[in-house]
Amino acid sequence: MTELQGPADATPGSLTHSVSGGLLRVVLAGEIDAALRDDASAVLTTVITSDLPVDVDASGVTFIDSSGVGFVVQLCFAVEERAGTFRLVDPPQAMRDVLDMLGLTERLRVVSSDERTDDEGSLVEPPTDAHRDVPAAV
Repeated sequence: MTELQGPADATPGSLTHSVSGGLLRVVLAGEIDAALRDDASAVLTTVITSDLPVDVDASGVTFIDSSGVGFVVQLCFAVEERAGTFRLVDPPQAMRDVLDMLGLTERLRVVSSDERTDDEGSLVEPPTDAHRDVPAAV
């Protein structure tokens, strides 16, 4: 398994967000951990009060702990609660490995930024069986 840099490598973390072209974009960079609690709360509030689709760019993550994973999961659940679209874009391989171990990769809709985009630059996921409504067994 690939390892992310640990706290000894001390790349300060940041959580930022912006709105453009009908998309709320959250950018995770550096160490995503409990030190970002206040920033995470502000971003989560924005996501909860928005009706826009949310893309979380994780390409700059160098370290993520359980509180960081919890934050990403909270974002996803908040978007799902309002029937919105959530995607986790370009997480590093070590982060993907953690999400795979936790069984969260499909739930968080992990995608690559080199996949197709629509006219506004928002990722367009090709339809898959995992996203189709399946009737309940009788």
